[in-house]
Amino acid sequence: MRPDELDSVLVDPANNVFFFIVDCSGSMEEGDKMEMTKEALTLFVQSLPAGCKFEIVLFDTKFKPMSRNGTGFVKNDATVKDLRERIKTMDDGMWGGARRSGSPSITAYINKWRALDSLAKSQ
Repeated sequence: MRPDELDSVLVDPANNVFFFIVDCSGSMEEGDKMEMTKEALTLFVQSLPAGCKFEIVLFDTKFKPMSRNGTGFVKNDATVKDLRERIKTMDDGMWGGARRSGSPSITAYINKWRALDSLAKSQ
């Protein structure tokens, strides 16, 4: 893609997919690392272009997508409002069964998400 074509791709929110990978490991408990992460994540989500797709992936030794079915989010006012509250209360209780051995890698998850997104666009 030529640089002059890039602007037209970035302008259309449907062409933008963002992944936020959030470290929730024990090292994040030191000092105010997790609180700073929550503040930054909230700011990033609020700053996304309206209509773009995104996912927040939490990880420790395994990972867990923050969206309910692992299908990601579409940025709109309702999503931002919901996530603002969920990010504030982000803690170990959000993990559920995500730390089980056998959970796929983050790369496998992102590839699955891209495949589902491509399938949805083709229909």
